[in-house]
Amino acid sequence: MTVAGSQAPPGGGAPAPDPARVDAIRAAITDEAGACAAFAEAEYAALVSLNTHTLARARDGDLGECLVLLEHVRDRVAALDPDRLQPRRGLTGLFDSRAARLKAFRGAWVSVASTAGDAAADLGTRGGAIATRHTALDHLWAETRDAIMALDVQIAAGRQWLADRAAPPAVIAPGPDSLYEPVEAQADAEAAHLLAAGAIEGAHPDADVTALPHPLETRLSTLEAARGVALGRLPLLRAAWNADWGVPARVREVCDGIEAWQAEWRDALGLAGRKPKKVQPDRDRLLQARTALIEGLARARRDLTLAQSRRDELNTRTAMDRNALPQAA
Repeated sequence: MTVAGSQAPPGGGAPAPDPARVDAIRAAITDEAGACAAFAEAEYAALVSLNTHTLARARDGDLGECLVLLEHVRDRVAALDPDRLQPRRGLTGLFDSRAARLKAFRGAWVSVASTAGDAAADLGTRGGAIATRHTALDHLWAETRDAIMALDVQIAAGRQWLADRAAPPAVIAPGPDSLYEPVEAQADAEAAHLLAAGAIEGAHPDADVTALPHPLETRLSTLEAARGVALGRLPLLRAAWNADWGVPARVREVCDGIEAWQAEWRDALGLAGRKPKKVQPDRDRLLQARTALIEGLARARRDLTLAQSRRDELNTRTAMDRNALPQAA
């Protein structure tokens, strides 16, 4: 199941390697052991680097501080009770006044509004970093896909070269007047004689040299294993993208909500523009603005908590992943 707004890899699998490119690489392969052991090293090293970067990107990011900021703002805003603007009744109210209460309430609001503004700025920065991370994950996904496709060309060329090498050579029958065996047959017979006699240093008469894999076969096995691990990184990148895909939008909503609350209360408390001689704040208006902000903070907290749990699960998956690529030569 894909989350709304997420991006998924194109279907249909990777395209087949370009035959012309495969043929060109195959023609350049030599039978030298060192060259075979380092075959496709550039493509392999790129995949190793991308794999390491993928694991780091999948694990980075923490929404814990964002949740702390949301909770802090909520507590401070909820503590601003408009009922505190009303003077006390009875004898205690003789020394109480609306003006004094309004002045004290304004001071409390200015402090909370400043705190909320700082929190909104911090949240906005963190939300922007998450959006930037999403872009980086998209690029990393595309780079990994392209690196896999580049390695596919190398692997196909190596497999074809080994297949050509294993194919029996064409035997040219000697003409009716030929008095000699083909040169290849003579060489094979001589090698068999020397091996049987133990004349080849280090050889055992019963040794089966054909049982040893060709160096290129060993290298291709390493490349194919690397490809399989990198292929498994593609869903991991998408999972990291989807884990907190809605967080930047929710953070922007909170920042807008804080700004709207500040503007509404500033006006209702007589702090916007010229101050009227007498201000009688509308309790219901103040409560509605406060409720709207607190509800927005609650929605954001719910979504960010869910995103954090997804990230924690993803971190557990990457920590348990034992298919890390070996280091490039």
